[in-house]
Amino acid sequence: MRLERTPREAPATLLLIGPERPLGLTLRSSPWWARLTARVLAPTLDRRLAAGHAPESGVLLAVRAQALVSPGLRRRDARLWGDLVARAARPPVARTPRTPLNRRAIGGCAARLTEVRSRLGAPGPVSARGVAMANRLLRDGTGPLYDRRAAASRLDAALEEIVAAFDAGVAGLGLADVAAS
Repeated sequence: MRLERTPREAPATLLLIGPERPLGLTLRSSPWWARLTARVLAPTLDRRLAAGHAPESGVLLAVRAQALVSPGLRRRDARLWGDLVARAARPPVARTPRTPLNRRAIGGCAARLTEVRSRLGAPGPVSARGVAMANRLLRDGTGPLYDRRAAASRLDAALEEIVAAFDAGVAGLGLADVAAS
């Protein structure tokens, strides 16, 4: 699997809110150190975003959320989900360094897996929480995608939660009608 590098961009503008900002929202450019730190701490920040922490509550969360919802990373993640589904449909390969897949669960949840993939690859806004949840599920080698003892219902519940997070994020932007169509 080849990971694409995201192009170097000018510092992005972040919108921050929180109790330490009594005057409300604050506009701020994201400094290079914040982008670097967010990349290094990506698994931790993804876990916090997936748990429901507001992206605008801190500089690092905002920078990571911005990276997660960028079109390039979303296309890459959609490709990874597609590769996973295609790999699960093929017969298993003996002696591979890859983590074995829970083929039974993946086959039972193919429609929802396709929905997650299409949401990631679709143009338009998506929730950083949904993308973080999808990333965590995809990269968790002990999760229901890879644990062959896990029931398909466990994977289905995780995927349903991801789709709900995508819907909630779009509804929060006032775009619920667009997402439903």
